[in-house]
Amino acid sequence: MADFDFSLPSPAGSAPVAAKSKGYSLLLLLNIVVVVLLLVILFRHGGAAPSGDSALNREQQLELAQRLERQGLTEAAVEAWQEYLRISQPDPEKAAKLWYRIGVIQQDGRLYEQALASYYRSESLQAVDVLATEISRRTQECLMALGKVAGLRRSLEERTSVTPSAAQPGDDVLAEIGTWKITRGELERMAEQMIDMQIAASGMPPEQAAEQKKTMLKNLANPENLQALLAQVVQEELLYRAAREQKIYEQDFVRQELQQAERGILASAVMRQRLGGIQVSDADVKDFFTANQESFREPAAVRLAHIQVADSERAKSAIASITGGKEFADVAKSISQDAATAEKSGEIAGWLTGDQGPEEHRALTRAVLGRQPLPEAGALIPEPVQTGKAWHVVKVLDVRPPTTPDIKDEKVFAAARDQLLARRQRDIQVALMQELSNRYQVVWHRAAPGMQVGQPLPDAKD
Repeated sequence: MADFDFSLPSPAGSAPVAAKSKGYSLLLLLNIVVVVLLLVILFRHGGAAPSGDSALNREQQLELAQRLERQGLTEAAVEAWQEYLRISQPDPEKAAKLWYRIGVIQQDGRLYEQALASYYRSESLQAVDVLATEISRRTQECLMALGKVAGLRRSLEERTSVTPSAAQPGDDVLAEIGTWKITRGELERMAEQMIDMQIAASGMPPEQAAEQKKTMLKNLANPENLQALLAQVVQEELLYRAAREQKIYEQDFVRQELQQAERGILASAVMRQRLGGIQVSDADVKDFFTANQESFREPAAVRLAHIQVADSERAKSAIASITGGKEFADVAKSISQDAATAEKSGEIAGWLTGDQGPEEHRALTRAVLGRQPLPEAGALIPEPVQTGKAWHVVKVLDVRPPTTPDIKDEKVFAAARDQLLARRQRDIQVALMQELSNRYQVVWHRAAPGMQVGQPLPDAKD
């Protein structure tokens, strides 16, 4: 079989092969030179191929960061300033000042944790005298806003230490378990975490929770309490290590307990997450107070004195004697059968509203408050009052008419705020449980009293 020739025939009159190859090489070299020149021209006029998002130079980035900061766009401004830091590569002092500025933006935007990180980074880069006082003040404000009271105390100790380079109080080693050194600062952080968990589980309003946390941390500052906490931490750690070593977590009852604990923790976390966004403004509190004034109304109250005798005739005789000029106190001391009040001129301690104290006192109070018009201070009730088997001569020492408190009073405002928060929390809880009941198709087959079988999940009560 003949071999096939796949080569192309040369055109008639073509140049010799060597001359043709040389011409191709020159043409290829010329093309390369042209391409290189085009690329050089292109990069001189803006870099790579044109696009809609060209990088900003240092001056443009600075202007962008300042504009975003002026407009109060916290996250965008922080990102712009950080990009400016990357582009400009400033010296340590200027970088420290810029990180302080970023911290201020974050603090004003209530990003307290990020602000703390920026302030600490500023101090780490270089200590700038003009910023020292401001960073100290703002750091304390951020710690307070985060509720890090123990951290605030350590920060103050560090900043007021005479020898900053020396070990700080929070670095004191209180105990060692193997290679783990438990310092005072670590113990305080653990305590603060435990307190936060307890308070979160209680569902307290934010202001009340903050006060409670301060009180608990103040108690923790007592050396005896701190030592007791340390002993508890060490004991738990030892038992925990022993349990891990013995693989107790593989035992069935332990697994069940862990599962139950997990269920409870996760369920509480869902509820806290849903309740965490509740916001109550001053205007909300005032509107709530106005709409519910009756619930804040303080009932009428009286202060009373009495003379207790065995029958109505003796009571009437005592009333006649007092009306005739004898002192109520003298008659009480001479004939009253109530030993607790006889020596005190018959006076019953405190303000009485009819719903507190012994039943006998409540009955006397209701008898007085039920009279129309309300007796004046100093009045003697003209007829005996019976309570059970005893009879009483009653004198009104003082009267406090029913009043509606002023919302401007701090205690009244706090009470109204707490009631409003509690109501909103209850509403959210009810809505959440109804939502989840519908989602997971809950049906009650064993109905509670007053419910019908198949009825949806009942609303949560106060």
